[in-house]
Formats: sequence, structure tokens, C-alpha cells
Amino acid sequence: MNQNKKPWLFLLGGIAAGAVLGVLFAPRAGKETREDVAEWLRNRREKGQKLITELKNRFPVKNRMPVNAGRDAKEPVAV
Repeated sequence: MNQNKKPWLFLLGGIAAGAVLGVLFAPRAGKETREDVAEWLRNRREKGQKLITELKNRFPVKNRMPVNAGRDAKEPVAV
């Protein structure tokens, strides 16, 4: 029998199943739960956008090399 079954897949599956069952059997109404999840996702998206903006301002790209810079060389490269 193969002992290398990747138990982390079972762990992730169990976590996902538990989350779904927890939401389904929660004491709050589905509409309230969906609103809370939507608000949580909105907050995460805003924080992510702020982080990206901050990182762009902190580390500006000064010199961008074109992707095909090597193709424009006048002398061929010896291999």
C-alpha cells in the first residue's frame, strides 16, 4: 500500500468542509452572514490596495529594461 498519500490534502479538505458546514448551521441568518463576508472581503481588498500603493511609492522602478533588449544587440553573442 502506498504510504505517500499527501495528508495535507485531507487536512485542507476537512478545513473546507468544516467552514462550509459552520456557515450552513450558523445561528445567524444567511443574509447577515453574506453581508459580513462581503464586508470582510471589501476591507481586505482596500488594505491590499493600500499596501500595493505604499510598496510602489517606497520602491519606485527607475530603469525598466525592455524585454527584447538582447535582440537589439549589434554584435552576435558567441556561444
